[in-house]
Amino acid sequence: MIYLDNAATTRIFDSAAAEMMRVMTECYGNPSSLHDAGLEAERILKDARSIVSGAFPNKGGLVFTSGGTESDNMAIVGAYESGKRRSNRIITTTIEHPAVLETLKALEKRGAEVIYVGVDRESRLDMATLSQAAADGACLITVMAVN
Repeated sequence: MIYLDNAATTRIFDSAAAEMMRVMTECYGNPSSLHDAGLEAERILKDARSIVSGAFPNKGGLVFTSGGTESDNMAIVGAYESGKRRSNRIITTTIEHPAVLETLKALEKRGAEVIYVGVDRESRLDMATLSQAAADGACLITVMAVN
C-alpha cells in the first residue's frame, strides 16, 4: 500500500505503540487520583510531557490538547480575543479545514468580520486579494499549509 495522507495521521513507531500498550494495560490509573496506580500514571504522564516539551526551544510555551480541532479553536479564539480591540477582522481562505471554518462562523456570530480569500483552479491562494484584505489590518490571518 502507498499511503499519502501523512498530513492527517501517520503510522506510529512500533516502540511508541508498544509503550502506549504497556501503559494502557499495566499503568492505567487515573493520574488525578492519589492511590499508587494514579501516582504512577501521573509520573508517566509528566515524564512524557517533559520529553515532548524538551524537543521545543520555547520552554513553557507548549500546550497539550486533545487534538487538532481543540488546538485550532484555542489558537483562533485566543488570537481573536487578544487582538479584537485593534481589529475585529480575520482573514482566511475558502479551503480551510472545517475545524477552522466552523470556529470562524461562531466568531462571526460574536461580531468578528471574516474575509474569505479564494483560490485558483489549482488551489493556489489569490495573493493579490490576500494582500488587499490585509492592507486594511486584521487580528488574525489563517492559511492552511497542507491540504
